[in-house]
Amino acid sequence: MLQAHGRLYSAACARFRSRPFRLFPLLSFTTASDASGATHDVQDEKTGTVDVHEITDHRQTMDETLLVQPPVGEVHETTSVDDLISRANSSEDRKADAAADAPPLPVGEGPAPPANHRKVYTGTLWLNAMFPIRMHYLDFRHFFAMLSIPKKLRLFFPNDSISDCGTVKITKSIPREKEGGVFVDFESPILDPEQVAIAVHKQIQMRPGFARKNVDAFLVQGTPFVEDLLARLPSSKLRVSFDGPMLSVENVFALLRPYGMMHDIVKEKDSVVVRFTTMDAAISARNCLHRAISKETKAKMFLEYEPNLTTSRIREFFKNNSKFAIPLVGVFATVLTVYLFDPIRVLCIFLNSLRENHTNTATLQSRNRNDQWEQRFDKMWSKHYGVKALEESLRRRPSGVVFVLTGPKGCGKSVIMNQLCNHRRNTIWIDCHSEMVRDADELLDRMIRAIGFFPSFAVLGHISSLMNTALPSSGNTVFKNSATDKFQEILSCVERAVKLSSYMYPVPPHHAKSRFERLKRMVMPHKEETAPVLLSPEEIKAQKEQRDADEMSMMERRVKRAKMFQFFRNYTLVAFDGIDGLQSFGGSREKGQLLVDSILQWAHHVSRSQTGHVVLSCSDIFSEEELSSVEFRRYAEFFTLKDLDADAALKFISAFLECEITEDMRAAVSVLGGRYSDIKAMCQKMAAGASVPDAVSQLVDSAIADIRHKGFSIDETSKAKSSKAPWTSEQLWYAIQDLVEKKGTSLYYDVLFNPCFNGDEQALQALIHANILSTYSSPDGRKYLCASCPLYQGAFQRMVDDIRLRVGMGVLVQNALIKYQQAKVEKILDELIKLRSLQAGKYWFSSEGESLRARREMLEQNLQEATEKIRGWEQANTEMKSALKRHLSAAAEQEARASQEARASQAIQEARSSQERTNTAGALAHA
Repeated sequence: MLQAHGRLYSAACARFRSRPFRLFPLLSFTTASDASGATHDVQDEKTGTVDVHEITDHRQTMDETLLVQPPVGEVHETTSVDDLISRANSSEDRKADAAADAPPLPVGEGPAPPANHRKVYTGTLWLNAMFPIRMHYLDFRHFFAMLSIPKKLRLFFPNDSISDCGTVKITKSIPREKEGGVFVDFESPILDPEQVAIAVHKQIQMRPGFARKNVDAFLVQGTPFVEDLLARLPSSKLRVSFDGPMLSVENVFALLRPYGMMHDIVKEKDSVVVRFTTMDAAISARNCLHRAISKETKAKMFLEYEPNLTTSRIREFFKNNSKFAIPLVGVFATVLTVYLFDPIRVLCIFLNSLRENHTNTATLQSRNRNDQWEQRFDKMWSKHYGVKALEESLRRRPSGVVFVLTGPKGCGKSVIMNQLCNHRRNTIWIDCHSEMVRDADELLDRMIRAIGFFPSFAVLGHISSLMNTALPSSGNTVFKNSATDKFQEILSCVERAVKLSSYMYPVPPHHAKSRFERLKRMVMPHKEETAPVLLSPEEIKAQKEQRDADEMSMMERRVKRAKMFQFFRNYTLVAFDGIDGLQSFGGSREKGQLLVDSILQWAHHVSRSQTGHVVLSCSDIFSEEELSSVEFRRYAEFFTLKDLDADAALKFISAFLECEITEDMRAAVSVLGGRYSDIKAMCQKMAAGASVPDAVSQLVDSAIADIRHKGFSIDETSKAKSSKAPWTSEQLWYAIQDLVEKKGTSLYYDVLFNPCFNGDEQALQALIHANILSTYSSPDGRKYLCASCPLYQGAFQRMVDDIRLRVGMGVLVQNALIKYQQAKVEKILDELIKLRSLQAGKYWFSSEGESLRARREMLEQNLQEATEKIRGWEQANTEMKSALKRHLSAAAEQEARASQEARASQAIQEARSSQERTNTAGALAHA
């Protein structure tokens, strides 16, 4: 049998050598026949025919189980090698006879191939499902699932069936990791490319572990576009465009159906969009038919991937299915936040708290002289005037108390908080000051960076933006995450981080003993009580030694545990610095108040659970108004910071500047008082080289500019009024003048019921909240009004001493009082007119006349008093204006006299210099 096959194979090889063949071009594997039956090679328009290579003799036997696909219409069956060779011989005989009867080739088509050349079929196969398809530019699965290309190709072209028998020879392979397949170039002297594709398709029996289907082979009929662009990723949708007439939907279906099932075909203006059910089918169709020529219309086809997910499709989907799609997205975002984001955020906050807290980051990052000076000043201030009781309380185990640090603005609350938290582990610092930020989002970003809150709200923000873009334009959003909601989410994560760190605390001895006793009662069986047993002295001594050994081992365990938890030597501290700055959080006072209430409730809950310390710092005004409830003071402990007295302030300045106390320093302290911010500013100016009077004068000038900007709504640079304040300029000037006249203190209600305020407590409270004025209560219960700081009292005195300002503002105050009295006079006159009409009418009897007369006399008396007040205020205005004119004329005369004296002194100096020049010239001439 083998000898017969060998003879047949030798005869077939000799016959193939005796007949010349030309290779089919790559873009078309069909032949064209003329009317006479002769078959000619189809040439490509660009490349022409392919050169013929010499095929060596094949000396190995051919496998009898080679599978080929029969022609269309015949039954698929297994064909033996004898049938294959006989079919090839008969077809070659017919081709040779037809070529003999055909007319000779015209001149110019080239000479006939030599007699020793044989025809070789070449082509390209696309093998899909070799690697995982790359779904994203960060998808690297193909690196892990990728075997070497030769190993995989040997599975498809084994040694004992095709490759070694000489039927198919692989010349080149191009892997396409992005599309999950390989381009394979081959040569075959017997089988045409279609038959090779059918044979390889039947022989493949491999399915990779990551693939849903077996590896498949397709014949490439076009010129594939081989690229590695990251932005062009495969998809299950193809856009087919044509360079020529378009194909119909039926023709497109017939052309693309062999590559896989299709979901839909949509014909557009100049292209056709085809959506396959699988991505493998779309990839195979694009790689095999790109730039192929259609047989029906002779048009060149171009296939490109079309993205499946677009904004318009998302919008259309949510518009048509909004009833169930939006709730599903909300549920997905909630689950993603609760089960993925929140644990990561809690862990990040916990790990961030383990580091040594550095609240003064500017001092630690830069090493210039100013930062070192500020660090030294703050450290010395907190050392001498810090709250020792608060420091001792933070070293103990949490006892369920919220610590509140209060004081006026600029008294050093933030400095004390910084020194408490600086270089301390297990500390979470939340800075709530809103003076240096523009809006609530910026304040939230600063908090997030400080506590290590990651991942932030940006991820859900992107999802929300995408969903809002996809939804129809209705004005509603998918996720309504306001700044208040975000802050409450931060508080929730901080609470969980504090609870996580509380597990690392050392257990107190009584807690450990009670826990051990409970566990012992649960595990150990109950024993009946027995009578005491008398022990011998040796047994008593042995028990004592055993107890001593147990105590030593317990001490060793405690030391070991202390070394193990060296990071947790401090109990967790959560510090809210400047909680009163959240009152305007979110753009409205109502939202800010709700947020402050939620923080107070959160602090109470954390402190009662004894998982950590909570410290709040706020102004004294905020403490009196918002923290004065009995419920809050029941579980809160207050520490109040006050200004230093004169002696303590002088000692601190002398110790810090390392100089002796002088009279200028005493005068400066009498103006500045003992406020931290003012003393620090004066020391800084003195350290820069300024004298004490100059430093105080500069501070008073800056305070005056601040009062003019905040109180009178005037900017010194632009001289223009800013936004309208709740108070008037006349009201503020009256309060300033009254405080100067009464040496710094005035009764609160005397100022409130003055004609300028006229009971307008909202304006007076607005001045207090703006830190221009302040209040305090005496032991007898009286409420007094004063300047917000001693420096402002000095600024008030200088503003009143300025005659121009005093006259200008005094005229405004007198005009306001005159307007008030004029309105009162108008009311009196109206009532008098009504009384006269009543008296002239029906009320003519005596009793009514007497009552009307009494009322009329009282009104006339009030009218006379109001008229006298108006006359006195007008006269005062005239006197102030005349005094101002006299002052201005005197100032002008003094200025003119000073300029005249300056000119006289300059003339004298010029005369002396000219005389000296004359004397010098004479001396030189005489010499």
